[in-house]
Amino acid sequence: MKRRSFFQTAVLALPAGSALLGQEPSPGLRPQTPGPQTPAGGAGMEYPKIDSTTADQATAPVVRFFSPVQFAALKRLSDLLMPRNGDIPGALDAQAPEFLDFLIGKAQADRQKIYTAGLDALNRQAAAKYKKPFADLDDASAAAVIEPGIKQPWSYVPPADPLLHFIQAVRPDIRSATMNSREYVTAAGNSGGGRRQGGMGQYWYSLD
Repeated sequence: MKRRSFFQTAVLALPAGSALLGQEPSPGLRPQTPGPQTPAGGAGMEYPKIDSTTADQATAPVVRFFSPVQFAALKRLSDLLMPRNGDIPGALDAQAPEFLDFLIGKAQADRQKIYTAGLDALNRQAAAKYKKPFADLDDASAAAVIEPGIKQPWSYVPPADPLLHFIQAVRPDIRSATMNSREYVTAAGNSGGGRRQGGMGQYWYSLD
């Protein structure tokens, strides 16, 4: 399935959170299976329709929206939440951060603010606790920074705290971007693990 078709069907309908998020274990340092998702972060919040021609013509993953420090934090968080599991690719293998950089760069301003404010808060928390940017933290320290957001009970009304709001929004985004990637779908199909459900069988092509 071409990426443009996936954008117009699955990705553009991604909600800001999932009703199951509050029930998931903390700190979530392993791949998570997909579950039914329910809108959060404000009724009617949607991703915009995307000019897919630009994305399809891209020849290499290029960070276009997030600052280098923000993008580094997003990559660290993606790897923490969806690490590689044996032969099953993780978020970094699937280029989920690059995909989200493109997607959020095309999103509405309020959605962009959730990400930018959240990534900035992530780096502030890391600096305050460990004198390092979030991207440079080890697993234990990084998990301690995001733990409040992981433990935050899910609600239709998003948290007022920008970091908690961001964690609630980004977790299903990272999961969906990873599990709908060509790399993940191919590996999961080859493993015979029976992971093809929901959006599985559709994937976006990496920006390379």
